[in-house]
Amino acid sequence: MEDKDLIKKIKESNDNDSLLKITARHIKIYNFVCAKYKKNIRDFDFELEAPLFFYNCAKSFDENKNMKFSTFLAQNARFMCLKLIKKQSCANKFINDEILCLHADDKDEPLYVNKDNINNILKDDERARNIIESRYFSGTVKPKTFKEIAKKHNLSTMFIKTIHDNSIKKLKTKYTHE
Repeated sequence: MEDKDLIKKIKESNDNDSLLKITARHIKIYNFVCAKYKKNIRDFDFELEAPLFFYNCAKSFDENKNMKFSTFLAQNARFMCLKLIKKQSCANKFINDEILCLHADDKDEPLYVNKDNINNILKDDERARNIIESRYFSGTVKPKTFKEIAKKHNLSTMFIKTIHDNSIKKLKTKYTHE
């Protein structure tokens, strides 16, 4: 049975046998693509998520777009991984008004940095300290946006983001090399 026939059965009747066949046929592609990104993704079980991923790909596949299912699957696996990486890289968050949780790129465990240590590490750069404090320790539930901080400091959003990212790198470097 060809891919298009299996996909048709999945779309029309949620046929589990067809899903199993198409998964078995293309699992190596999925594993190959995901293996490239696994080291940069925390807390995600690729094997456990595979059936749902294949089901969603089969349901959204459009054979009229002149693309093979294997290519479509590989592209979607790559996009899924990139989305997970982006989502996790933006996962710096404050725990309360005293602790910031940072995710180091090369560690599975998050780093917890208290406000005093942040102030100490960034003591030579008052503007960086103010930006980190404005973003994470402003007493709000969600971090302030870079746009809000830029307006407050009368600087461009991109410049605020650059200072922020460099400060976060400095904090991560300090904590991962201790």
